[in-house]
Amino acid sequence: GLFGVAIIFLFFAGINSDSGLGDRPPISLIDEYYWPGEDSLQYPTCLLTKQFTVDANKQYGSYLLDYAMLSALSYETTNVTDYLLPKWFPFESRDEDEFVKEYRAVSGTSNVATYFKLFTSPAFENFGIVAIRGSQTIWDWCNNIQLWSAAALAQAVKWMTPFGWIWTPVLDELVTAVSWVQNTKLREVAYYTAITAFVEDLRNGTYGNKTIENLFLTGASLGGGLAIISGAQTGAPAVAISGLGAELSRNTFSPTVSIDDINRNVFNFIPDRDYVARVGGRPRQHQEAQCTASNSKLFACHSMWRSVCEIAYRCGTGEPGVALRPIPCRCVYDFGYDLPIAVGNTNQSFADACKAEEKAFMAATGSTKESGFDYK
Repeated sequence: GLFGVAIIFLFFAGINSDSGLGDRPPISLIDEYYWPGEDSLQYPTCLLTKQFTVDANKQYGSYLLDYAMLSALSYETTNVTDYLLPKWFPFESRDEDEFVKEYRAVSGTSNVATYFKLFTSPAFENFGIVAIRGSQTIWDWCNNIQLWSAAALAQAVKWMTPFGWIWTPVLDELVTAVSWVQNTKLREVAYYTAITAFVEDLRNGTYGNKTIENLFLTGASLGGGLAIISGAQTGAPAVAISGLGAELSRNTFSPTVSIDDINRNVFNFIPDRDYVARVGGRPRQHQEAQCTASNSKLFACHSMWRSVCEIAYRCGTGEPGVALRPIPCRCVYDFGYDLPIAVGNTNQSFADACKAEEKAFMAATGSTKESGFDYK
């Protein structure tokens, strides 16, 4: 009937849609200013340590802010990442775009429409981060429906019926029952299959001459949900930003995952009033976070860049005389965070620095799309 026609239309629209890597607003990063961080307990997860060390001696933890930023960069083309990575990190880092493309062609996973990047650094041996893009194309939204519609339905039943809490012990079984109609072919093109295969091949050294045992996953929204699934399946630590949960759908994946797999390997950053990130359940390791958006904006808290800014502002980006990470201009001019502090003596205001950097970004990357921010 009409439902079948709609599915066929979405299928071909997804196939024929672009890669989702079109011209995007400029990302202006300013390293002449910093935020010292909020004098509060927000957030104890600013620095991730256990299982998130980046060096062979397991001495150096990793910043939650870096995972949020790399989640955002998963949406960008290589001309953008090549320009921004040296600005963001104080050490050399790489977008291994050609390696990922070659792997997907050889492994036969190019038919799976997901998009992800591999970031590495010569400064840290045997270390890498797989950053997975969220919803950008029609095909991405079809995958959202495929993976999480049953969980959303089960949660709606729980929330909307009197004494709905009685369903809690069997919600995962309800989701499994609703999803049983999913055939083998649909499972084969589920986005997480390509990511899980890539992670396993990298960690085991079964492709090419590259082995990365100290491998991490990250992503925002759909990308975060996929990071959660593949992290639970492979045992690679995953940091999701507003990721959709896997608890309720865990028995529908192939291979299936357990609650223990999720609790041991997954962390999710969940802003207040982020209703999307509450679909599918929450892992034990998660960070509730403040959202500065107006209560009248229903989905404004489900924002990858707002989360980047929230983490940067509360956790801090530097200290007097030192900027450890630059500040995205959109944090101030799009989301209304406080003006940062100058690192040293500078004659250039933050607004002027942002205007100059936006022009530099566009010239370096070939972007023609302006931010539209009112720099004052």
